[in-house]
Amino acid sequence: MGKLITFNGDPTIKDKYLKRIKEHQLADNIMQTATGEGGKGCAVWCTLDRYDHNGYETELGIPKIFAYLEDRIFERMSVEDSKPFPYEYLSAVPVGKTEDEMMNVYGKLFVWTLTDEKDGVINHPICAKDEKLKKFLQELADLTTKVLSGEITREEGKDRADRAYRAYRADRADRAYRADRADRAYRAYRAYRAYLADRADLAYRATPEYYKRLGNKMIELLKELDAGSKEV
Repeated sequence: MGKLITFNGDPTIKDKYLKRIKEHQLADNIMQTATGEGGKGCAVWCTLDRYDHNGYETELGIPKIFAYLEDRIFERMSVEDSKPFPYEYLSAVPVGKTEDEMMNVYGKLFVWTLTDEKDGVINHPICAKDEKLKKFLQELADLTTKVLSGEITREEGKDRADRAYRAYRADRADRAYRADRADRAYRAYRAYRAYLADRADLAYRATPEYYKRLGNKMIELLKELDAGSKEV
């Protein structure tokens, strides 16, 4: 398969899937934990009419990590907030964006999960008690920001993250549970195109309100990507 382009650059493809989601929404078919049984399903199912994260790439030209992100957020929102979320999310995905542009959105969202003043992992009480963990997570966020700005290459960012991670693990070898939490964040950084994009926050944030804010942030970043292209 060639390089991904969102909706294959065709607005009518986006309209087709938005119409489908809206029909499911009006029929009250959108349901958490469901995958099509009885005509009801989750965010992924109501988008594709089947539960298949890979279909976001083959049908929509959207990196499948966003299907997993949407799925994760949808399932952890309140029931009330989850109903309109699939439509709101897909509406925000711009037409004609490259895989790299979409992955930059993912990178920005990852930085937000680490450093946001209200919801960032770094500001969790666990990090307040562990300056070395906080320093490591801040370094991951800074490296990701430098990759996004083009200051360093993605390969250099991964190499430096790997060295920072190994240094942290060596320093905290006697604190395995802390290292495991750091490992979650590290894997989220390294898994640039893999499932579990929001694992950096899972150990710390588990409320429906948090996942609503996470979903809103993803939508905000996607809209910024669209607005940026229109300004050019």
